[in-house]
Amino acid sequence: MNSLICTEENFLVMQSMVLFMIFHVIKGQFINEVKEKTNVY
Repeated sequence: MNSLICTEENFLVMQSMVLFMIFHVIKGQFINEVKEKTNVY
């Protein structure tokens, strides 16, 4: 039972880390697009 709870916690941590990484990548792409648009003008 305890090992099952630990795996669930690990899964939640991994899921949150993956979501954070995806958010970080999307934010970086958005910043790059904004920089390109500002350079054009």
